[in-house]
Amino acid sequence: MALHQDPAVFSSARVGTLPTPLGVHITPPAANLTPPLAAFSGTWRGRWGAFLPSELIVERITATRAQGVYRWGQVPRYLQAGWQRMVVAATPDGQLRWDVQAVPGVSFVFTMSADRKSISGERLAPNGGATITMTKVG
Repeated sequence: MALHQDPAVFSSARVGTLPTPLGVHITPPAANLTPPLAAFSGTWRGRWGAFLPSELIVERITATRAQGVYRWGQVPRYLQAGWQRMVVAATPDGQLRWDVQAVPGVSFVFTMSADRKSISGERLAPNGGATITMTKVG
């Protein structure tokens, strides 16, 4: 469930690069936040299917929600590069979840790894899904 999603901002970023979102500011998590959720704070990067670069920037996280930016690269003749700012649900067991408001039936789930060094993502959709592993870059 997405608590809030700004409209997507599309970009003419070249293939293999990511568009630059505006006004990104990462706030450290509260000291009393559970470690699996606190670990989400920062920037995570990976590739869907080894070809679509993507990044999840968690700017602020609490026990029930995360605020951040999701950005993705271009797939020629299929997907234009872009980014979207949103507030999404956070679960105590270390997951971030949201439904894509502009595309009914599509949702994302990101799960923190046990060692807190990577997150696994799933794109769930009626026509099939995809997976990604992201590592922290900042």
